[in-house]
Amino acid sequence: MASNDQVHLTGYSGNIQQLRRYQRYSRYDISQLFEPGCSFSPGAGRWGIPGIVETPKNSGQFVFLVTLGPPTDGNPYQDAITADGYLIWESQSRHDFASPLIQQLLQHDPAQRAIHLFLRGNRHDQYAYMGVLAYHDHHPSKQNPVHFVWQILHWDLSPQQLTDMALPYRAALNPLYQPTPAKPLPPLQRVDPPAVNPAPKRGKAKHAAANIDWAARDQRNRDLGLRGERLVLQYEIAQLQQQGHAKLAAQVKHVALHNAAAGYDIASFYPDGRAKLIEVKTTQGPADTPFYISANEVNVSSEHPDAYVLYRVYGLSEDADSVQFFELPGPVGQHCQLEAVSFRARVG
Repeated sequence: MASNDQVHLTGYSGNIQQLRRYQRYSRYDISQLFEPGCSFSPGAGRWGIPGIVETPKNSGQFVFLVTLGPPTDGNPYQDAITADGYLIWESQSRHDFASPLIQQLLQHDPAQRAIHLFLRGNRHDQYAYMGVLAYHDHHPSKQNPVHFVWQILHWDLSPQQLTDMALPYRAALNPLYQPTPAKPLPPLQRVDPPAVNPAPKRGKAKHAAANIDWAARDQRNRDLGLRGERLVLQYEIAQLQQQGHAKLAAQVKHVALHNAAAGYDIASFYPDGRAKLIEVKTTQGPADTPFYISANEVNVSSEHPDAYVLYRVYGLSEDADSVQFFELPGPVGQHCQLEAVSFRARVG
């Protein structure tokens, strides 16, 4: 395996690829995962007491250690999670909108830097690792402390599971939210990519009620992407096991669960041990459905052309008996027409 691929597979100093969602960790455990060998003092110091730690220092990446429930003498903040996977979180009382930390958090982009969330229901419990966060909203006038709402990415817990984990929760923010019942994943079948059609001529957009923008629908569907990634994870492990590579199969990782900035979702391997960095794009529509891809994902595909593979999973409906996918290896631009559909604008 090439050394640069190994570096990109981890993406961090420390041992955070050993993190498992919903597993419990002590503050000491967390400190050693992110900063191996660092000093630790219970109830004091960098890792012993703060609710937020920037790691590595000056990186713009953070660990949140949150105790849920009403304020107490040892924890004056009233943080909460909702049934649909949002964290309602208060900064420290000394922070206002001018604080450099708050400015960093307000501009947080999960595609560039990670915020890892560890939760516990009371101060006597260890922390459950919940994955990574994305900025959702903040209260425009409340400060000292500043009030944030964060989205917990790849949310898949039901209210009953939260209860079983002893994590108190509030009602869903989205009034239309319905927990997705757990269903067995359908088998995944590899097929050849579809034939390339000439690019359509540009003209005035046609508006018809019958036309469905499948790409926009898929982008809004939080559950769809996670189901597609799980299908590919299951497929990759099974393929390596069937080829007699049990050790490689045991090392396949669902990277997106703890690093949304990696530029790919699954870290797998070719049978000869070379790294395979898989970006999964999933749709309910047909094979030629357009999809959204970030600049970071495109850049990573060019930086690691021998390792990067885009898996296009299609036809993943609720009642699908089987699902198909095709592979696009190497730089995404070699296979796809990339069209700019949004821009970041700054005044001045």
